[in-house]
Amino acid sequence: MSAILIKDLSKKIGKDLIFNSLNLEVQDGEFFALLAPEKKGKTTLARIIFNFLKPSQGKVLVYDMDVTKDSKTIKEGVAYVPSEIMFEENLKASSIFNKTLSQHNLSNKDELNNLLNYFDFDQRQKFSDMTERDQKLFSVINALIFKPRLIVLDDTTKDLTNDDNIKLFSYLRSLKEEYGLTVLMLSDDLPMAQSYFDRVAILKDGEVKDIEFVKDRISNDKVLVIKGTVDSLKEFEAIGARVIRDDLELHELYFNGSMIELTKIINDKKLRNYSIFDSTLDDKVKALQGGPLPKFENNSYKEDHIVKREYDEVEQVVVEPQRDEDTDELDSNTEKLDDNIVAVDNTDDTLLFNFNENEVKLDSEAENSNVVETETEKSNVVENETETATTEDEALIKEKNDFDESSFVNISHMVETELENKEDTVIIEETKEDK
Repeated sequence: MSAILIKDLSKKIGKDLIFNSLNLEVQDGEFFALLAPEKKGKTTLARIIFNFLKPSQGKVLVYDMDVTKDSKTIKEGVAYVPSEIMFEENLKASSIFNKTLSQHNLSNKDELNNLLNYFDFDQRQKFSDMTERDQKLFSVINALIFKPRLIVLDDTTKDLTNDDNIKLFSYLRSLKEEYGLTVLMLSDDLPMAQSYFDRVAILKDGEVKDIEFVKDRISNDKVLVIKGTVDSLKEFEAIGARVIRDDLELHELYFNGSMIELTKIINDKKLRNYSIFDSTLDDKVKALQGGPLPKFENNSYKEDHIVKREYDEVEQVVVEPQRDEDTDELDSNTEKLDDNIVAVDNTDDTLLFNFNENEVKLDSEAENSNVVETETEKSNVVENETETATTEDEALIKEKNDFDESSFVNISHMVETELENKEDTVIIEETKEDK
């Protein structure tokens, strides 16, 4: 069964095509990592899954439920750990934990106490006293206390220590063994994904460029850096290495095959000034500019071999990418909004919560969201006929425009100085798992 099924998903914000007929499937009980560079669609996808943004075209199903039609039901059993959250400074973590339990009709605090002890977290902390690590641990605990069927992690590992991440994924694995937890991680951390996840996909230019079963790998991705002149790199390419830089005195090759084969060639060529590093996501994306990455079978490079699995309901297409020298990030969110909107700089994924008498208030479901109509031939996506949002955050406001400005309070020290600028604001309805 599919936990998440994405069919021909396209999303255009302003002139930026974030997704272009994206097809992807996450199996129930699977640990799936979708990797993309910064500002290349990870948070946008999370917001679409939780119905904070509308698809321009296509659909997303979570356990066979449409995210735009069955959002309320989906959120009862699906948790979300955003990249950043904001609460009123004087609010304590314990009050949010209690509210989350109440929203899920839970009175037993055994799981909460277990998580507090496991992560050594003090729930008496005020948000004003929390470090970024504390805030991320809070988000993780708040997402897990009701034992979700599926959890979406958006850059969750970044503010955590290595020990924290080891404990986190150990705990998630225990929940998978206990009741079949599914995890979708949206990140740019390639080594982390290859260490803890079942499958890893690479998202570039709005499409999946590569997808792999981690257990089928014979080694983690490496980058060979050679300084000085080299007569030829063809021997490396013959075993599946991909040249990602070839200057006169500096050569870099991406390689995901047998290290025995790689070191043999290094010795045969009598190289002396070289280094081997773990590949970053950027290295792998550069390698993908040359086409689909090589696959290996029984430690041997098979040029035309692409691994297929029988249970894929949505075809996982390995796309031949065009060489693209332009690797600039998406335009920064700098467009000015209406003066009657509270302004917060929201580069990533910041959630604003509604407070009244120190309690979190649930926003009403958005009733009349503006879905961008499809029209353009290449992307099948066009701008809104009346007024087009030019950033993701503006689009979010236009699609969630039923909020009351006076009811939103945000005095987080992380964004305090931006409140005067009135530029980009994300107002997201708080639900049972949106912490």
